[in-house]
Parts: sequence; C-alpha cells; structure tokens
Amino acid sequence: AAAPAAAAAGKQLLKSEWFLEVTAPASASLDGSTFTLTGLCKGKTLRLSAIAAKFSSNGGGGVLVEAAPESEQPALSGSKWVGGYPGWAGVLTELKASGRSPRPLPPLPNGGVCTSVTKFTSYEELKAGVLAAPGFWCDGTPAGAPPMTSRQQATLNAGEILSLLAGWRGVVMVQLWVGWEDETTADAAGIAQPLDAPFVVRALREAAGDEGVSAMLVPIVGQPAAKGLTAMLHATAAPYPQRAAHLGSFGAQAALVAGSPYYQLLIGMILGYKMDNIDAHITEKGGKLSRRVIEEADADLGKLHPNVAVLPWRVGYGSVGEVSGVSVGEVSGGEVSGDGAGDVEGDAGDGVGRGRRKKGGRKEKSGGSSFADVEAMFGKGKKKR
Repeated sequence: AAAPAAAAAGKQLLKSEWFLEVTAPASASLDGSTFTLTGLCKGKTLRLSAIAAKFSSNGGGGVLVEAAPESEQPALSGSKWVGGYPGWAGVLTELKASGRSPRPLPPLPNGGVCTSVTKFTSYEELKAGVLAAPGFWCDGTPAGAPPMTSRQQATLNAGEILSLLAGWRGVVMVQLWVGWEDETTADAAGIAQPLDAPFVVRALREAAGDEGVSAMLVPIVGQPAAKGLTAMLHATAAPYPQRAAHLGSFGAQAALVAGSPYYQLLIGMILGYKMDNIDAHITEKGGKLSRRVIEEADADLGKLHPNVAVLPWRVGYGSVGEVSGVSVGEVSGGEVSGDGAGDVEGDAGDGVGRGRRKKGGRKEKSGGSSFADVEAMFGKGKKKR
C-alpha cells in the first residue's frame, strides 16, 4: 500500500460506500418489531434498524439508517487516550472550536433505506489476518496489481497500523487530518477524513497504549497543523525512531505524494515497502529510479542510525497498557469500542480499487435487507426496556 495515495483513495471510497463499524451490542424492541445496530460511519454514530414486515406500514419491512442523537456522537477531543499523541488534543480542540470538525454527515443515499446489509469482518478478524499474512499491508503496491475490493480499501488504514503493532512494519504514516481542501472544494462538508475508515481510531487507541510503539505528529512544513497533520507511528527500537523523525523533518504527509524519485524512494524505504514495488510506484508517477538515487537514499538512511532495519522487530502483538489513566479499550468521552463492522450499502455508486488505487473494483452485492437477514447476520439483540 503506497502510503501517499492511501488517504486520497480512502476519501473517494467513503464518499460512495457506507461501512458501519458496530460499537454496541445489538438490541431488539420488546415487541420484536425492530432490531437495531449502533455504530460509527463516516465519523458519526448511526443506527441501523431492521423492521419486521408485519410491523411496517407497507407490509414489506426493511432496513433503515439514521443518525443517533447528538448525545451519542463521538467526542474524540475529549478522549484521554489521545494524550498518547502529543499535540493532537490541541488540534482537535481548535478544529472543534472553528466548526471544522466534526463535519456534518453527508446526505444518506436512497433516503436512508438500505438495499443490502452484509457483515464482513471484525476487528479481531482483521488483527488475525494481519498477523497471519501481513504482505498486503507491508509490501507496497506491485506493478499491474488488480484493483482493491471496497472491503480491502475500507480496512487498509487500520490494517497498516496493526501491521506495525504486529511487528511487521517499523514505521507507519497515518493522516490524522486533511485540511487543505476545506476552502477550495465545493463539497468540503461531505469530505470523509482518513480517520473515518473502519477501525482506524480503535487501532490508534491500541497503539497509544503499546509500550513498544511511539508516535510523533507532523504538520505540513510552513503550515498550521489544522491544514494537514500526520502521525508517524514507529517502533521504539532503533533505527525506527530516527527514521520516523527524518520523515517528520521535511513534513511528509500520508495523504500527499512525494514530488521527486529521491523522496518517493526514501519514504518507501523507511515505510518498509519492497524495492520492486517502490520502483513501480515511481514509474507510475512518471519518474525513474536510477542507481545514483538509490545509493544516495541508502547512504542517507545509514547516517540516521547504524542499526539495520530488521523485520519483524517483534513477534506478535504487544500488551496494551493504560494511557493517561484510562484503560485503552474503555468507553470514554462518548467514544465506545465495538467488535464488528458491517457493510451498509445504499444506491451510492461503485467503490475504489486496491493495487493502483483507481476506480474500477467491482462492488460486492452479497447480503440481505430483511429483518430476518440482519438478525441472522448479527445475532439476536438484547431486548430494550
């Protein structure tokens, strides 16, 4: 996964595909008429309600999506674990005060009526997949790679963070805020942020409590953090802190493409991508990887620290401790943890592909839209009083 393109592709995906990260156990009404799931989608708390046919006005039942009350919306700026990312809380507070974040929810496609609902993965399943076969999140994009499916793209950012926590990456870039489009893009209010992708916030929270991982925040050079902010997550063992700091020294951003073959190569090497895939990325962007550029980047990395980057830098996930006195999985500041992600599909268009990160991946249409379908996929809900 070429980091500079990940957030841009994710933004397009999240504008056309709707994924619900389930954050609370399913619930059912006392009379059995409605089955409800609550979760995060595009940075907002939504409710997905399946209505039994015999209780619906049209007799056909269905599945509806609506925003949860304001009191249930995420409050990331008030989450204590954010203190694990020095300076981020201040940026979040500034964005909230200026009205730039959280952004309003885009109009629900198809009037909020779902044509298909599919349960496709969970956070634990994603962690297991990264641990067992990390190449997808670690190697970069091969030349001629097929487009990603919408599901692969949706969990790409979280998977990259987890690949670091599993020891398979030494440095990972995560775009915390994209602010350069706020005033220049007509649909700025509907632009999805990289953090809105499923499991990204949860993976960041887990990383904040991992003693083997640290982070530094990097704004665009010469710009305020509210214009663009990237977190450089890295293993604490050398040479990874030194390499992450070097990326930060020239303001590298996860959502911006480096401008020269040298910097594209340097960033790719620090992020641990395979050389052939870095070469393919440079070629795709119109550049050429010469022997001189390779030798220069190699020499510059050697000057940062004498240790050789060896992966995995540890075997398996580390233990998660506490951050600022709050257990890293604890419900805090209106933000809750969950154990699943559902793909909520409406009439909103096709997805964005993996590989070269271009449009064209076929949209998966498996799933159902009836009360029984949804209840079967997510289990019988606990009845609400």
